[in-house]
Amino acid sequence: MVVQQGSDQKGAMNRIVTISFTTLDAPGGVPKFNRDLHAAFPDRETIHFSWWDFPWSIEMEHLPEWEKARTLNHYLVSSRKLLPTDVVIADGFWADGLQHMKLAVSHSHGIWSHLTKEDTDAGKAPDMPYHHAAQVNFRRRWTDLKKHITAVSDFIAVQMELQWGFKVDKIINNGVDTNIYRPLAPVDYSDEKYEVREFIKRDKPIVVHGVNDKGNINKGWDHIQALIDDGSMDVCSLDELAAKLNMSKPDAMAQATIMVHPSGYEGNSMFVAEAMACGIPIVGYDVGFLYKVRDNGFVGYIIPRSERRPEVTLVAAKQLTGHAPGRYFCSASVRSLALKHLSLDVFKKNWREYVEEIEK
Repeated sequence: MVVQQGSDQKGAMNRIVTISFTTLDAPGGVPKFNRDLHAAFPDRETIHFSWWDFPWSIEMEHLPEWEKARTLNHYLVSSRKLLPTDVVIADGFWADGLQHMKLAVSHSHGIWSHLTKEDTDAGKAPDMPYHHAAQVNFRRRWTDLKKHITAVSDFIAVQMELQWGFKVDKIINNGVDTNIYRPLAPVDYSDEKYEVREFIKRDKPIVVHGVNDKGNINKGWDHIQALIDDGSMDVCSLDELAAKLNMSKPDAMAQATIMVHPSGYEGNSMFVAEAMACGIPIVGYDVGFLYKVRDNGFVGYIIPRSERRPEVTLVAAKQLTGHAPGRYFCSASVRSLALKHLSLDVFKKNWREYVEEIEK
Protein backbone atom coordinates (compact mmCIF):
# COMPACT_ATOMS: atom_id res chain seq x y z
CA MET A 1 0.00 0.00 0.00
CA VAL A 2 1.33 3.42 -0.95
CA VAL A 3 -0.15 6.60 0.52
CA GLN A 4 0.79 9.98 -0.87
CA GLN A 5 -0.15 13.15 0.91
CA GLY A 6 -1.58 16.09 -0.97
CA SER A 7 -1.56 19.73 0.06
CA ASP A 8 -2.94 21.19 3.28
CA GLN A 9 -6.39 20.83 1.75
CA LYS A 10 -6.26 17.02 1.91
CA GLY A 11 -9.27 15.56 3.65
CA ALA A 12 -11.55 18.29 2.34
CA MET A 13 -12.22 16.20 -0.74
CA ASN A 14 -12.64 12.52 -1.49
CA ARG A 15 -9.52 10.40 -1.56
CA ILE A 16 -8.20 9.07 -4.87
CA VAL A 17 -7.56 5.33 -4.66
CA THR A 18 -6.02 3.20 -7.41
CA ILE A 19 -6.12 -0.62 -7.44
CA SER A 20 -4.22 -3.00 -9.70
CA PHE A 21 -2.24 -6.23 -9.62
CA THR A 22 1.07 -4.38 -9.72
CA THR A 23 2.69 -2.11 -7.16
CA LEU A 24 2.94 1.63 -7.78
CA ASP A 25 6.69 1.57 -8.39
CA ALA A 26 6.66 -1.41 -10.79
CA PRO A 27 7.73 -1.01 -14.43
CA GLY A 28 5.13 -0.98 -17.19
CA GLY A 29 2.20 1.03 -18.44
CA VAL A 30 -0.36 0.45 -15.69
CA PRO A 31 1.94 1.48 -12.80
CA LYS A 32 2.95 4.60 -14.76
CA PHE A 33 -0.73 5.36 -15.34
CA ASN A 34 -1.37 5.07 -11.59
CA ARG A 35 1.56 7.34 -10.75
CA ASP A 36 0.43 9.94 -13.29
CA LEU A 37 -3.13 9.73 -11.97
CA HIS A 38 -1.97 10.39 -8.41
CA ALA A 39 0.00 13.38 -9.66
CA ALA A 40 -3.19 14.78 -11.21
CA PHE A 41 -4.63 15.32 -7.71
CA PRO A 42 -2.01 17.18 -5.65
CA ASP A 43 -4.73 18.59 -3.40
CA ARG A 44 -6.07 15.19 -2.36
CA GLU A 45 -4.83 12.19 -0.46
CA THR A 46 -3.89 9.46 -2.92
CA ILE A 47 -3.55 5.76 -2.09
CA HIS A 48 -2.59 2.72 -4.14
CA PHE A 49 -3.43 -0.90 -3.32
CA SER A 50 -1.93 -3.86 -5.15
CA TRP A 51 -2.12 -7.60 -4.75
CA TRP A 52 1.49 -7.66 -3.55
CA ASP A 53 0.93 -5.22 -0.66
CA PHE A 54 -0.16 -7.95 1.74
CA PRO A 55 1.77 -10.95 3.08
CA TRP A 56 -0.97 -13.44 2.31
CA SER A 57 -0.52 -12.79 -1.41
CA ILE A 58 2.32 -15.35 -1.54
CA GLU A 59 0.18 -18.05 0.07
CA MET A 60 -2.65 -17.40 -2.42
CA GLU A 61 -0.51 -17.11 -5.54
CA HIS A 62 -2.31 -20.16 -7.01
CA LEU A 63 -5.51 -18.15 -7.47
CA PRO A 64 -6.35 -16.91 -10.98
CA GLU A 65 -6.08 -13.14 -11.36
CA TRP A 66 -9.81 -12.45 -11.24
CA GLU A 67 -10.08 -14.32 -7.93
CA LYS A 68 -7.15 -12.31 -6.61
CA ALA A 69 -9.02 -9.13 -7.51
CA ARG A 70 -12.14 -10.19 -5.61
CA THR A 71 -10.07 -11.40 -2.65
CA LEU A 72 -8.16 -8.13 -2.40
CA ASN A 73 -11.27 -5.97 -2.65
CA HIS A 74 -13.17 -8.07 -0.11
CA TYR A 75 -10.30 -7.51 2.30
CA LEU A 76 -10.09 -3.77 1.56
CA VAL A 77 -13.83 -3.32 2.15
CA SER A 78 -14.14 -5.58 5.21
CA SER A 79 -11.07 -4.04 6.87
CA ARG A 80 -12.39 -0.56 6.08
CA LYS A 81 -9.25 0.41 4.25
CA LEU A 82 -11.63 1.71 1.59
CA LEU A 83 -14.04 4.48 2.57
CA PRO A 84 -17.53 4.87 1.07
CA THR A 85 -16.51 8.31 -0.21
CA ASP A 86 -13.35 7.15 -1.99
CA VAL A 87 -12.95 7.66 -5.73
CA VAL A 88 -11.58 4.23 -6.70
CA ILE A 89 -10.04 3.80 -10.15
CA ALA A 90 -9.23 0.16 -10.75
CA ASP A 91 -7.60 -1.72 -13.62
CA GLY A 92 -10.36 -3.65 -15.40
CA PHE A 93 -11.78 -6.41 -13.22
CA TRP A 94 -9.71 -5.22 -10.27
CA ALA A 95 -12.86 -3.24 -9.52
CA ASP A 96 -14.81 -6.47 -8.93
CA GLY A 97 -16.37 -6.49 -5.49
CA LEU A 98 -16.74 -2.70 -5.41
CA GLN A 99 -20.14 -2.56 -7.11
CA HIS A 100 -21.66 -1.02 -3.98
CA MET A 101 -19.28 1.95 -4.09
CA LYS A 102 -20.79 4.98 -5.79
CA LEU A 103 -17.48 6.38 -7.03
CA ALA A 104 -15.77 3.19 -8.22
CA VAL A 105 -14.46 3.25 -11.80
CA SER A 106 -13.27 0.35 -13.94
CA HIS A 107 -10.63 1.63 -16.38
CA SER A 108 -9.92 -0.47 -19.48
CA HIS A 109 -6.23 -0.35 -20.39
CA GLY A 110 -6.18 -2.95 -23.12
CA ILE A 111 -7.95 -5.47 -25.28
CA TRP A 112 -8.43 -8.78 -23.54
CA SER A 113 -6.79 -11.92 -24.89
CA HIS A 114 -5.81 -10.14 -28.13
CA LEU A 115 -9.23 -10.45 -29.72
CA THR A 116 -10.95 -7.90 -31.95
CA LYS A 117 -14.39 -8.02 -33.59
CA GLU A 118 -12.73 -8.99 -36.85
CA ASP A 119 -10.98 -11.85 -35.06
CA THR A 120 -14.20 -13.18 -33.54
CA ASP A 121 -15.98 -12.94 -36.89
CA ALA A 122 -13.15 -15.01 -38.39
CA GLY A 123 -13.58 -17.64 -35.67
CA LYS A 124 -10.37 -16.90 -33.75
CA ALA A 125 -10.29 -18.12 -30.15
CA PRO A 126 -8.92 -15.90 -27.34
CA ASP A 127 -5.32 -16.41 -26.24
CA MET A 128 -6.39 -16.87 -22.60
CA PRO A 129 -10.00 -18.12 -22.71
CA TYR A 130 -10.65 -18.20 -18.95
CA HIS A 131 -9.14 -14.76 -18.37
CA HIS A 132 -11.10 -13.47 -21.36
CA ALA A 133 -14.37 -14.92 -20.05
CA ALA A 134 -13.74 -13.40 -16.61
CA GLN A 135 -13.16 -9.95 -18.16
CA VAL A 136 -16.37 -10.12 -20.20
CA ASN A 137 -18.40 -11.52 -17.31
CA PHE A 138 -17.20 -8.82 -14.93
CA ARG A 139 -17.92 -5.97 -17.35
CA ARG A 140 -21.37 -7.35 -18.12
CA ARG A 141 -22.24 -7.35 -14.43
CA TRP A 142 -20.58 -3.96 -13.94
CA THR A 143 -22.31 -2.22 -16.85
CA ASP A 144 -25.68 -3.84 -16.09
CA LEU A 145 -25.50 -1.97 -12.79
CA LYS A 146 -24.66 1.24 -14.71
CA LYS A 147 -21.35 1.56 -12.91
CA HIS A 148 -18.62 3.92 -14.09
CA ILE A 149 -16.36 2.60 -16.84
CA THR A 150 -13.65 4.37 -18.83
CA ALA A 151 -11.26 3.40 -21.62
CA VAL A 152 -7.73 4.35 -22.53
CA SER A 153 -8.42 4.89 -26.25
CA ASP A 154 -11.11 5.10 -28.91
CA PHE A 155 -9.88 1.75 -30.21
CA ILE A 156 -10.64 -0.01 -26.93
CA ALA A 157 -14.01 1.74 -26.51
CA VAL A 158 -15.09 0.83 -30.04
CA GLN A 159 -14.05 -2.80 -29.61
CA MET A 160 -15.96 -3.12 -26.31
CA GLU A 161 -19.10 -1.77 -27.92
CA LEU A 162 -18.77 -3.78 -31.14
CA GLN A 163 -18.16 -7.07 -29.36
CA TRP A 164 -20.33 -6.81 -26.26
CA GLY A 165 -22.34 -3.61 -26.37
CA PHE A 166 -20.43 -2.01 -23.48
CA LYS A 167 -20.45 1.79 -23.60
CA VAL A 168 -17.88 3.77 -21.65
CA ASP A 169 -18.43 7.00 -19.73
CA LYS A 170 -15.33 8.63 -21.11
CA ILE A 171 -12.19 7.97 -23.14
CA ILE A 172 -9.06 9.35 -21.50
CA ASN A 173 -5.74 8.89 -23.29
CA ASN A 174 -2.50 8.18 -21.48
CA GLY A 175 -0.13 11.10 -21.00
CA VAL A 176 3.55 11.65 -21.73
CA ASP A 177 5.81 14.42 -20.49
CA THR A 178 6.14 16.50 -23.66
CA ASN A 179 8.81 18.65 -22.01
CA ILE A 180 11.10 15.63 -21.76
CA TYR A 181 10.07 13.86 -24.97
CA ARG A 182 10.55 16.59 -27.54
CA PRO A 183 12.16 17.24 -30.93
CA LEU A 184 15.86 18.00 -31.17
CA ALA A 185 15.09 21.59 -32.14
CA PRO A 186 12.21 24.02 -31.60
CA VAL A 187 9.22 23.13 -33.76
CA ASP A 188 8.27 25.51 -36.54
CA TYR A 189 4.52 25.05 -36.78
CA SER A 190 4.33 27.04 -40.02
CA ASP A 191 5.59 23.98 -41.89
CA GLU A 192 4.15 20.48 -41.86
CA LYS A 193 7.70 19.11 -42.03
CA TYR A 194 10.98 20.75 -41.28
CA GLU A 195 14.57 19.65 -41.34
CA VAL A 196 17.00 20.30 -38.50
CA ARG A 197 20.75 19.86 -38.39
CA GLU A 198 22.14 16.36 -38.19
CA PHE A 199 23.10 15.47 -34.62
CA ILE A 200 24.70 12.09 -35.22
CA LYS A 201 26.44 10.69 -38.26
CA ARG A 202 24.63 7.69 -39.70
CA ASP A 203 25.19 5.36 -42.60
CA LYS A 204 21.63 4.05 -42.46
CA PRO A 205 18.33 5.51 -41.30
CA ILE A 206 17.58 4.69 -37.68
CA VAL A 207 14.37 2.76 -37.05
CA VAL A 208 13.38 2.53 -33.40
CA HIS A 209 10.80 0.06 -32.04
CA GLY A 210 9.35 -0.90 -28.67
CA VAL A 211 9.14 -4.69 -28.98
CA ASN A 212 11.44 -5.65 -26.11
CA ASP A 213 9.82 -9.09 -25.81
CA LYS A 214 11.64 -10.76 -28.69
CA GLY A 215 9.51 -13.44 -30.29
CA ASN A 216 6.21 -11.85 -29.23
CA ILE A 217 4.06 -12.07 -32.38
CA ASN A 218 1.17 -10.09 -30.83
CA LYS A 219 3.57 -7.18 -30.35
CA GLY A 220 4.91 -7.70 -33.87
CA TRP A 221 8.38 -9.19 -33.41
CA ASP A 222 8.10 -10.94 -36.80
CA HIS A 223 7.71 -7.48 -38.37
CA ILE A 224 10.83 -6.22 -36.59
CA GLN A 225 12.75 -9.30 -37.70
CA ALA A 226 11.76 -8.60 -41.30
CA LEU A 227 13.23 -5.08 -41.01
CA ILE A 228 16.44 -6.44 -39.45
CA ASP A 229 16.81 -9.10 -42.15
CA ASP A 230 16.37 -6.49 -44.90
CA GLY A 231 19.59 -4.81 -43.80
CA SER A 232 18.89 -1.37 -45.25
CA MET A 233 18.03 0.21 -41.89
CA ASP A 234 19.61 0.38 -38.46
CA VAL A 235 16.82 -1.29 -36.46
CA CYS A 236 16.90 -1.26 -32.65
CA SER A 237 14.73 -0.93 -29.59
CA LEU A 238 14.71 2.33 -27.68
CA ASP A 239 16.73 0.70 -24.89
CA GLU A 240 19.30 -0.50 -27.42
CA LEU A 241 19.46 2.89 -29.14
CA ALA A 242 19.92 4.75 -25.85
CA ALA A 243 22.77 2.41 -24.90
CA LYS A 244 24.36 2.67 -28.35
CA LEU A 245 24.31 6.47 -28.33
CA ASN A 246 25.00 6.77 -24.58
CA MET A 247 21.94 9.01 -24.26
CA SER A 248 18.79 9.15 -22.18
CA LYS A 249 15.77 7.45 -23.73
CA PRO A 250 14.05 10.76 -24.63
CA ASP A 251 17.18 12.10 -26.35
CA ALA A 252 17.75 8.80 -28.14
CA MET A 253 14.13 8.70 -29.33
CA ALA A 254 14.53 12.14 -30.86
CA GLN A 255 17.46 10.86 -32.95
CA ALA A 256 15.36 8.21 -34.74
CA THR A 257 14.48 8.62 -38.40
CA ILE A 258 11.18 6.80 -37.93
CA MET A 259 9.44 4.65 -35.32
CA VAL A 260 7.83 1.31 -36.19
CA HIS A 261 4.94 0.09 -34.05
CA PRO A 262 3.67 -3.22 -35.46
CA SER A 263 1.33 -4.21 -32.60
CA GLY A 264 -2.11 -5.40 -33.59
CA TYR A 265 -3.80 -4.99 -30.20
CA GLU A 266 -2.25 -2.10 -28.27
CA GLY A 267 -4.59 -0.23 -25.93
CA ASN A 268 -2.79 3.10 -25.94
CA SER A 269 0.97 2.71 -26.23
CA MET A 270 3.15 5.06 -24.19
CA PHE A 271 5.87 4.31 -26.74
CA VAL A 272 3.71 5.79 -29.51
CA ALA A 273 3.02 8.84 -27.36
CA GLU A 274 6.73 9.33 -26.68
CA ALA A 275 7.62 9.07 -30.37
CA MET A 276 4.86 11.49 -31.35
CA ALA A 277 5.99 13.97 -28.71
CA CYS A 278 9.42 13.88 -30.38
CA GLY A 279 7.75 14.48 -33.76
CA ILE A 280 8.93 11.13 -35.13
CA PRO A 281 7.00 9.82 -38.17
CA ILE A 282 5.47 6.41 -37.40
CA VAL A 283 4.76 3.23 -39.30
CA GLY A 284 2.02 1.37 -37.46
CA TYR A 285 -1.46 -0.10 -37.58
CA ASP A 286 -4.77 1.50 -36.65
CA VAL A 287 -4.88 0.34 -33.04
CA GLY A 288 -4.58 2.29 -29.81
CA PHE A 289 -4.20 6.03 -30.27
CA LEU A 290 -3.30 5.55 -33.94
CA TYR A 291 -6.91 4.44 -34.50
CA LYS A 292 -7.99 7.97 -33.61
CA VAL A 293 -5.61 9.76 -35.97
CA ARG A 294 -5.60 7.36 -38.93
CA ASP A 295 -7.59 9.82 -41.08
CA ASN A 296 -6.12 12.99 -39.59
CA GLY A 297 -3.35 13.86 -42.05
CA PHE A 298 -0.85 11.95 -39.92
CA VAL A 299 2.76 12.06 -41.11
CA GLY A 300 3.83 8.46 -41.51
CA TYR A 301 1.90 5.35 -42.43
CA ILE A 302 -1.07 4.14 -40.38
CA ILE A 303 -2.11 0.90 -42.04
CA PRO A 304 -5.46 -0.86 -41.61
CA ARG A 305 -5.16 -3.72 -39.16
CA SER A 306 -6.66 -6.09 -41.73
CA GLU A 307 -3.46 -5.64 -43.80
CA ARG A 308 -1.11 -6.35 -40.91
CA ARG A 309 1.79 -8.44 -42.23
CA PRO A 310 5.59 -8.17 -41.85
CA GLU A 311 6.11 -7.50 -45.56
CA VAL A 312 3.61 -4.60 -45.45
CA THR A 313 5.48 -3.04 -42.51
CA LEU A 314 8.79 -3.45 -44.33
CA VAL A 315 7.58 -1.73 -47.50
CA ALA A 316 6.10 1.19 -45.52
CA ALA A 317 9.28 1.61 -43.45
CA LYS A 318 11.50 1.64 -46.55
CA GLN A 319 9.27 4.17 -48.25
CA LEU A 320 9.21 6.48 -45.24
CA THR A 321 12.95 6.30 -44.55
CA GLY A 322 13.61 6.82 -48.25
CA HIS A 323 12.12 10.29 -48.03
CA ALA A 324 15.05 11.50 -45.93
CA PRO A 325 18.02 9.09 -46.11
CA GLY A 326 20.80 10.01 -43.70
CA ARG A 327 18.98 13.09 -42.41
CA TYR A 328 16.69 13.88 -39.53
CA PHE A 329 13.17 15.07 -40.17
CA CYS A 330 10.62 16.03 -37.58
CA SER A 331 6.92 16.35 -38.21
CA ALA A 332 5.36 19.38 -36.58
CA SER A 333 1.91 17.91 -37.14
CA VAL A 334 2.83 14.73 -35.23
CA ARG A 335 4.22 16.79 -32.35
CA SER A 336 1.12 19.02 -32.31
CA LEU A 337 -1.16 15.96 -32.07
CA ALA A 338 0.82 14.75 -29.07
CA LEU A 339 0.52 18.16 -27.42
CA LYS A 340 -3.21 18.25 -28.05
CA HIS A 341 -4.13 14.71 -26.99
CA LEU A 342 -1.24 12.95 -25.23
CA SER A 343 0.47 15.42 -22.91
CA LEU A 344 0.50 14.88 -19.14
CA ASP A 345 -1.24 18.22 -18.70
CA VAL A 346 -4.16 17.06 -20.88
CA PHE A 347 -4.23 13.67 -19.09
CA LYS A 348 -4.42 15.35 -15.67
CA LYS A 349 -7.05 17.86 -16.79
CA ASN A 350 -9.26 15.14 -18.28
CA TRP A 351 -9.10 12.98 -15.16
CA ARG A 352 -9.81 15.90 -12.83
CA GLU A 353 -12.82 16.90 -14.91
CA TYR A 354 -14.13 13.34 -15.03
CA VAL A 355 -13.77 12.79 -11.27
CA GLU A 356 -15.50 16.09 -10.52
CA GLU A 357 -18.30 15.06 -12.87
CA ILE A 358 -19.00 11.70 -11.18
CA GLU A 359 -18.77 13.31 -7.74
CA LYS A 360 -21.69 15.66 -8.44
